Amino acid sequence: MDIKNIPELWKRYKSDKKTEDRDQLVREYIHIVRYIAGRMAISLPDHIEYGDLFSSGVMGLLTAIEKFDPERKIPFEFFANQRVKGSILDDLRKMDWVPRSVRKKARELENSLMKLQHQLGRAPSDEEFSKFLNIPVEDLNQIYDEVKGVNLLSLQDSVYDDNENTELMGFIKNKKVLTPEEDLEKKELYEEVTGFISH
Repeated sequence: MDIKNIPELWKRYKSDKKTEDRDQLVREYIHIVRYIAGRMAISLPDHIEYGDLFSSGVMGLLTAIEKFDPERKIPFEFFANQRVKGSILDDLRKMDWVPRSVRKKARELENSLMKLQHQLGRAPSDEEFSKFLNIPVEDLNQIYDEVKGVNLLSLQDSVYDDNENTELMGFIKNKKVLTPEEDLEKKELYEEVTGFISH
């Protein structure tokens, strides 16, 4: 679609809420999801699949399209970027994708690194760190691969929400399960996304 026609598409969708207009908006902005999911996949363990990140991101994009207000003059790309990231992070948290043993190993590695940094007064090289741990550099690299992405879901990470930078901690509910309404809404959105992607 011609970029000049996108404001008209937004105006039409916000007025009529037609499915075909929403689907056109998804096609216009799906590149945001591909980019974010691809970037996040690089820093996550190998057992986290790009397809899962992409699906979560599409859900975030649909939410962004619904909640976006063109009258506020915020670029949609910026608004959607934060919603897509937030949706992926939220689903990763629910998946509890990092085994407890890996989290423990990551903490031990971080503590050892801080100890050596304190001794040296600077960041150590991989060779220095492997010597400190009394393991080969190859084993150190393997440990790095196992624990990469563990810190991705720090509760101090900021997520854009309605013009404010909010820590992830602010989004955590005291409930362990979705409400029936949330569960139904998620299932309906999932069916819509599945139908859209299969076309």
